[in-house]
Amino acid sequence: MASEAPRIDPSDWPGAVLLQATLDTLPDPIFVKDRGHRWIAFNAAFAALVGRTRAELLGRSDPDLFPPEQVEVFWRLDDAVFDTGEINENEENLTGADGVVRTIWTRKYPLRGQDGAILGLCGVITDVTELRARMQEAERRETEIKEQTAALTVQRETLDSLALPVVE
Repeated sequence: MASEAPRIDPSDWPGAVLLQATLDTLPDPIFVKDRGHRWIAFNAAFAALVGRTRAELLGRSDPDLFPPEQVEVFWRLDDAVFDTGEINENEENLTGADGVVRTIWTRKYPLRGQDGAILGLCGVITDVTELRARMQEAERRETEIKEQTAALTVQRETLDSLALPVVE
């Protein structure tokens, strides 16, 4: 007989604390921005990705951490969500805290107030750097195989044209 697991009593947790604890258990970086592109909430995975503490990130924005060409892309896509209210999914480059440029798949969702007005957005990041590298390697190998197959076909045709009939 299994012992009864301890229960989480929501009354023991203020709403924001419970939500933050929940978000911090997720391995994918998650962030919330206001319409001024400032981070107003995020999980521990996001802070780790950008190499800053919660206190260092709250109220800050992309230009504080990322190269201008990346900021331009981030903000253009943020603004599309703010302006249209539509979800945006996009592959982007992001320079991590370690200086390594990663390929990320970002999903951005509009956050609406009770009146339906868009107040900000919520983003979820998945690092697809290794997947992208594997896909590129597979494409390279496929191209190489096609080239080798074409060369073999030419060689076979050449050999066939040189073949002499055997006289018995």
